[in-house]
Amino acid sequence: MSVQVAYIDTVILAGMSYEDEATGEFVEGEAHPMQVHASKQLAWLEATLAASTADYLFVSGHYPVYSQCQHGPTAALIEQVLPMMRTYRASGFLAGHDHCLGHYDGKDDDDGMIFVLAGAGKECCYSPAHLDNKANAGDLAFRMDAEQKHGASGGFASITATAAGAAATYYDQDGTSLFTSKAIAPRAKKVVEA
Repeated sequence: MSVQVAYIDTVILAGMSYEDEATGEFVEGEAHPMQVHASKQLAWLEATLAASTADYLFVSGHYPVYSQCQHGPTAALIEQVLPMMRTYRASGFLAGHDHCLGHYDGKDDDDGMIFVLAGAGKECCYSPAHLDNKANAGDLAFRMDAEQKHGASGGFASITATAAGAAATYYDQDGTSLFTSKAIAPRAKKVVEA
């Protein structure tokens, strides 16, 4: 089985994100000089996804597509990257940024994709301020955040890919398994509608 991961610079697409020291609020999408390269990065990503023959094809970047935590979902990725992932039958998106864990099973147009949020390696856990955000179009199958810690003070995730399927497993800081997602099919087995 082959697994390909296409890494993108999400700051180029979505701008900067930071915590305002005066208010404690997170500011999203502040302009960044590298954003002038957004169209070049999107063209590269589309060419990479289109050329991929991998059994499993993931896109990865710092900012998540979907997140229940303080930063929340990333509009630029939903608008610009997710449609390409659908077109080229990507397997899913891997991200960090929010200091929590979250697993989203795609639904509707995201059928067969998974969205892995694994940002709890340094510290945990941010507030689930975006738990009910409608931009999180996937089904939240697992979460570790300020309201649901599973007794952990941090965590990480891994992907296991075999001929039968690929699944994400989420762990606490000591390596104890907390959740394993349902398996997704290799790209060749996904139904392609005309």
